[in-house]
Amino acid sequence: MGMVWRQPGTEVAAAVLLRAEILIYDFPALSHGPLTAVVSLVAEFASEAVRRGGLDLILRLSARGGASRALLTIAETWGVPVFFSGEKARSRGEELLAARGAIPADLPDSAPPYLRRCPHFAAWWRAQPPGNRLESVDPRLAFQVGPGGSFVFFWAAKVSIWVAAEGRSKSNEIVFSRPDIHHVVAWHRPPKADFRDTQVVLVREFRSPGRTTDGFVREVPGGSASKAGDLANHAAREFSEETGFGVDVIRLKPLGSRQVSATTSTHHAHAFSLKLTAAEMKHVRSLGPAGQREETELTTTEVYRLGDLLDRPLTDWANLGMILVALQE
Repeated sequence: MGMVWRQPGTEVAAAVLLRAEILIYDFPALSHGPLTAVVSLVAEFASEAVRRGGLDLILRLSARGGASRALLTIAETWGVPVFFSGEKARSRGEELLAARGAIPADLPDSAPPYLRRCPHFAAWWRAQPPGNRLESVDPRLAFQVGPGGSFVFFWAAKVSIWVAAEGRSKSNEIVFSRPDIHHVVAWHRPPKADFRDTQVVLVREFRSPGRTTDGFVREVPGGSASKAGDLANHAAREFSEETGFGVDVIRLKPLGSRQVSATTSTHHAHAFSLKLTAAEMKHVRSLGPAGQREETELTTTEVYRLGDLLDRPLTDWANLGMILVALQE
């Protein structure tokens, strides 16, 4: 579809929307309107593209004058590609669409295309019971990572869902989503020791949403993956990255998959148990900081007595639940 925006008394720009995913802004005659209005327009729609996520912005200019140079500077700041040919701008838009790949046919059209391509959106909707219908989706946030923001790591949307079992629409909630996480509960219980004396491996890391007395969270080692794969392999890799202790995947005992915070986020935790020897636990205690610093992850391995984890708020309820399930054997 095509759209035209006007400033008072002048046509400033036209925007071409390709399949609700690529926005091409065409500025044919910058001299016809005040530069401040044009700059404001670019910033407004660039902000919208960032807010919604999944929207690629392309700028098409027809002149190389002073106003265009100013827009080029703004476009560079926003990371927006610029073309002086309408044909090349549209061609680039079609390339971006093709690179995104096909949209799964079983996902509801009421969601924007970038969400329907998102694996954790698909996992959430496919878990809905038969008869439920996604009536509307209003994206509020998309946090994208990877080359060119190609991977939607986190999204949030206000949704309206027809709940077939209740015969009503539920439309007053925000759905948050991120990729599933893979955790390894590593532990050691000395011979004849009491259950509460079991030693459990956690990692300490600063997390911005943390609400703890020292600003750090303590959790079972684990993390998410940007690509599909074997769950145990993902868990083993994350454990190694966060602790610095490598583990053979065949030693991991699967504990199952459960949603972590069902009233807030769609993601599941896939948990595994790892029983360590006394020598291995001693080695783990000696490990220094680990993590992936290039991704701002800095983790420190800590070992706690189960009784202390039960009696003190050292970790959250979700992690405590995984630990207790792992220690049942």
